[in-house]
This record gives sequence, C-alpha cells and structure tokens, in this order.
Amino acid sequence: MVNSFKILILFISAAFVLACNSNTSSGTDDKDTARTSTFEESINNPSTLSEADAKFVTDALTAGMMEIEAGNVAINNGSTKEIKDFGQMMVSDHTGANDELHSIAATKNATIPLKLSESAQQHVNDMKNMKGKEFDDHYKQMMADDHQKAVAMFEDASKNCSDADLKAWATKTLPGLKSHLEAAKALK
Repeated sequence: MVNSFKILILFISAAFVLACNSNTSSGTDDKDTARTSTFEESINNPSTLSEADAKFVTDALTAGMMEIEAGNVAINNGSTKEIKDFGQMMVSDHTGANDELHSIAATKNATIPLKLSESAQQHVNDMKNMKGKEFDDHYKQMMADDHQKAVAMFEDASKNCSDADLKAWATKTLPGLKSHLEAAKALK
C-alpha cells in the first residue's frame, strides 16, 4: 500500500512538471510565442497609439511580411542569381525591420498582425506556381510597385506619426526602403 501511494505521488508530480513545461515544448520558437502573447495582451490592454499610428504599425508589418514571403519564393523560383539575391535581401532586411517594429509595437500594446490576409497569402501561393521568366517579370514589377508604396508610407510616417518611437523607427528605416526601391528598379 505504501509503495502504491509513493508511485501515485510520483505520477502526480511528473504530470504536474510536464503540464508546467508544456509551453516550452510546443514546437514553437520563442519569437512566435512572444508575438502571440503580445497579440493576446493587446486585446486586454488598449493600445497607447493613435488610430493613424496603429494603422501604420499594421500596414508596415503586413507589408514587411509580404516582402519576406515573396522573397522566400524568389529564392526558390527565381531564374537568375540577381533575382535570388534580391529575394534573400528582402528576407533579411524585412525580417530585421519587422522584428524591430514588433518590439516597439509591443511596448505600445498595439495589435500585431501574425499572418498575411487571405488575399495576400493567395498571391504568394500563386507566385509559388510561377517559374522562369514569368516569375522573374512578376517579381520585379511587384518589388518596384510595393517599394514605391512603402517609401510613400514611410515618408508620411516619418513626418506625421504622433508617437516619437514610431516616427524615429520610420525615419531610420526609410533609407533602406529607398535603397530597395532603387535596387528593384535596377532589376528591370
């Protein structure tokens, strides 16, 4: 009877330890967990950003996610080293910029988009089916168009964001976007 009781206590203790550690072994990386908890926290704690600043955060993060996704497709589907290298630059640069903006947005309790919209994801999926010149031409045009819009958005934010941290980040990020725009135009 005493041995059965000891085994039961050990079993309950093990189950408790496993339950407490279940978040760390879920297969998600720390960045995904942090982003999810930040998103969930923002639901309970209202954003400290103005409506316009919050929209900029959402638009900038979404545009960055699209550049990362499209860049990954370019790495796989591009037919030239130039396209593949540009795609790699998009993945690296926009991942860094999005990570910085996630950090700022988290301190402001801003809602952080965690995935692309259905239409943007469909566009990425369509791109995955393109190959060769068809893909290259589409990607070049998309990068020129997207970066033209991004430069305009960031120029506006660098002048008009009411939040000082967002304004500083937009100002700091703008030269890189202008460089991307020039590089995208050179791809043509």
